[in-house]
Amino acid sequence: MVLEETPLNRGRVVGLGSLNQSNRYSYSGPSRNSEIFAELEEKVKEILALKEQNKKILDFMRSKFSDFPDDL
Repeated sequence: MVLEETPLNRGRVVGLGSLNQSNRYSYSGPSRNSEIFAELEEKVKEILALKEQNKKILDFMRSKFSDFPDDL
């Protein structure tokens, strides 16, 4: 096997397939944006607080009304 550099022809590499000679890097994974994670954490806290508030309301309603459904 012989390895040799292929010359550029009009700014392109001519040969098998297509090879880019640039040093570009790309990453298509998820972004680790701290603002998004902070917002998500805040929303989770809000949801947990609302669930707790909902539980208290349902417990109160059940204590006041004997026929209040248990499956809500």
